[in-house]
Amino acid sequence: LSDNEIEQLDEGIFDKLSELKRLYLDNNKIQKFDSGIFKNLKKVEFMYIGRNKLDSITANMFECLSSLTDLYIKENPIETVSCDAFNDLATLESLRMENLNVEEFPSKCFSGLKNVVSLTISNSKLKRLNKGMFLGMDKLRALVLSENHIEHFKGDVFEGLHELATLDLHQNQLSEIKREMFTELLKLDTLTLSNNKITSIDPSAFELLPNLADLDLKENKLQQMRGDEFTTAPNLSMLHLSGNDLTSLPSDIFKPLTSLSALILVSNKLGTLQKGSIPSIPHLKYLRLDKNEID
Repeated sequence: LSDNEIEQLDEGIFDKLSELKRLYLDNNKIQKFDSGIFKNLKKVEFMYIGRNKLDSITANMFECLSSLTDLYIKENPIETVSCDAFNDLATLESLRMENLNVEEFPSKCFSGLKNVVSLTISNSKLKRLNKGMFLGMDKLRALVLSENHIEHFKGDVFEGLHELATLDLHQNQLSEIKREMFTELLKLDTLTLSNNKITSIDPSAFELLPNLADLDLKENKLQQMRGDEFTTAPNLSMLHLSGNDLTSLPSDIFKPLTSLSALILVSNKLGTLQKGSIPSIPHLKYLRLDKNEID
């Protein structure tokens, strides 16, 4: 049903499609889904409702979709989401929401998504991450919050995400990295903070991320490093610092990173390197310093 001029779905429209597995409703003019409209679609596993005119996600919108595993919501002018909007999606494994007008989600609004392993909220107007926002998402492994307007958050936002391995905050408005931002994420191994406005990193910022292996800080506003930014991240294997404004590196700044295999410092303003700033790292296999000002 994609690429039509559908404005409304009449009651009973899907009553004879009980065997349907995939439903595409993208690129129409649908403004709302009435409660019960999907009541006979108990075998639908995939639904795409991009490029419509939905302005909210309401309670019971997705009721009876008892087999749905993938839901993709894109390019709708959605501004509000009900706190129990997703309560009927117990089988869902992947939820993608892109190009929405939502600035915040209610606490616990994803609590019914107990089997979701991947959640994407990207390229939207998201500004605030509320405490307990992801409570109940016990199996979540990948969380993508890229291309939004997030300026700051505290670690209680990620409460309960004990299986989270990947966190992507690419292209937001973050200006500093503090210890309080990342707590309880004991299995996190990939953290993407590229294309923000980060100017400083607390010395204990990564202390509560014992398994962090890949840290992406490229395209930020880092100018100077104290030397203690990575002392609490000994298991890092990849560190991306390209596209910052670094003019020098403190002696021994990378010394604690005994597992580091890739260090990328492309497109900074590095001139003279202090002795020890690029130490003998036992596992280092890939080092890039091109597009700097080294003489």
